[in-house]
Amino acid sequence: MAKAEKEAPAEGAGQEITAVPDPVQPVTFRDKDYKERVLLMPNFRELRVTRARVVVMGDDSEAIAFLRKRPDFEQQQG
Repeated sequence: MAKAEKEAPAEGAGQEITAVPDPVQPVTFRDKDYKERVLLMPNFRELRVTRARVVVMGDDSEAIAFLRKRPDFEQQQG
C-alpha cells in the first residue's frame, strides 16, 4: 500500500503577520525671537534652539504642546 503524500504548507501559512509602524516624523518649530537658546520644560527637560529652529519627534506630545503654547514659536509645515 502506498503512503499518502503530505501537502506542503502554503507559503506564509502559520506565520504571524505584524504591521510595520510608520516611522515617526519630526516636527519643526521656528523661534521668532532667538537663533540660539536652550528652553527648559516644566519637567526640566532641555530643548535646544539652533538656527532659530527646534525639532522634536512627532510622538513627543509633551514637547509639542509646550512649544505650541508659546507665542514666540511657530510650527513649520512639511
